[in-house]
Amino acid sequence: MPNAISRETKDKHLESSSENGRGGLTQYEDLRGKRLLILGATELECQIVDAAREMGIYTITTDSNENWDDAPAKKIADEAWNISWSDIPALKEMALNSRVDGVIAGYSEFRTNCAIKLSRELGTTFYITDEDQLAITRDKLLFKSICRQYGVPVAKDYYVTAEMKAEDLEKIVYPVIVKPTDNAGSRGIRFCNRREDIASCIEYALSYSESKRVVVEEVLHGHEVVAYYTLADGRAAFSSIFDKYARIEREGFNALMDAYLYPSNQLKKYLEKYDANVRRLLQEMGLKNGVISLQGFAQPDGSIVFFELGFRLGGTSAFHYTEHFNGVSHLRMLISHSLTGNMHPEELEKEDPTFKGHYGCTFTLLAKDGVIASMSGKEKVDSLPNVLYSTYFHRIGTEIVNNGSQFPKAFRAFIIGPDLDAIRDTIRFIQDTVSVKNTDGEDMLLDRFDVSKLSMDY
Repeated sequence: MPNAISRETKDKHLESSSENGRGGLTQYEDLRGKRLLILGATELECQIVDAAREMGIYTITTDSNENWDDAPAKKIADEAWNISWSDIPALKEMALNSRVDGVIAGYSEFRTNCAIKLSRELGTTFYITDEDQLAITRDKLLFKSICRQYGVPVAKDYYVTAEMKAEDLEKIVYPVIVKPTDNAGSRGIRFCNRREDIASCIEYALSYSESKRVVVEEVLHGHEVVAYYTLADGRAAFSSIFDKYARIEREGFNALMDAYLYPSNQLKKYLEKYDANVRRLLQEMGLKNGVISLQGFAQPDGSIVFFELGFRLGGTSAFHYTEHFNGVSHLRMLISHSLTGNMHPEELEKEDPTFKGHYGCTFTLLAKDGVIASMSGKEKVDSLPNVLYSTYFHRIGTEIVNNGSQFPKAFRAFIIGPDLDAIRDTIRFIQDTVSVKNTDGEDMLLDRFDVSKLSMDY
């Protein structure tokens, strides 16, 4: 599997920061030579490795995977361990012997929870100090209860337990979406359109729930919107907001997310109607440092209804855009906090969710089942001046098998442009250029995304 970020991509980030008078990475000079332990070694953790190494930090990645082809971050880190990120006793012993200065994790509530525990054992800082703060991001029912307290609208839900009592099921008005209360990343989710299917949907969601609880809620219409906030020393800065563009559901799969477009066409409305209440909610929750994502749906009636909050590094990796346009990266801020306890609150002043009139778009190619025999096109995509970063999600020889929830991701690119036409043209080029084929020489990528969907109208 190719490295997750090229030297050219790194140079684009650093040159942009310097050209805009933001001083590059000089604010992190005190981190040089420190040792950072990263829990996880997927292509997503490659981004943490690269960011930390740019800052002069010694990087260590760990997971239980002994096949480093399936753990690409191990190949590019300074050091790598074959220890599960959930084996706290073993990691503590190894970290103490290796003089680790801090621990970081993201992209999963479970890894983040392990980082909380390990940091506590090591006596190092981590942006979440209390598991109860993380619990609200994993417990969808708890999240919705707190949102209602602070005037943040959420979807209507129906009370249903694992026993599936008939009197509870009879109250449900279809269609609904069934989710585990304590999982994320679209795992365990099923749409249900009729009473006959509700039991199987609940059982499926329960299989993904550690607490064996589910939430059954109304299906929201409109398009999905995600807002990001960066927290430092108890202050919250509105960082970015984007719209998700999805294909129509196909054969039982959830909506397929092809593109994330920044800034959202809901930006003005969000600032006017929701930002103040969200900031108040975050303050009252006592959240001090970290990054928050708030997911909702822009409704046909003009409202935005929210359904999930995340308190971790997200797979959307919005920091690529905020660093390029505004010179601020919540990833670098989190790295700094893990190593020194300093979240650099002065960086919040740089946040600007408008991206100064420019656009960003994260475009993903999705794959069908099969064994990957060849992949090509990434080098040509990376050569484009308006592509900040790109990655394959799998390596040659990987067997792609759908999980019954979403089609697997094959390739992703982070695109910037002065207008939507530039974004659309780049997506067309990517779809014409990137190829993933199976052992029979057949195309494994799904049909093309319709770039005309990208719009600032609502």
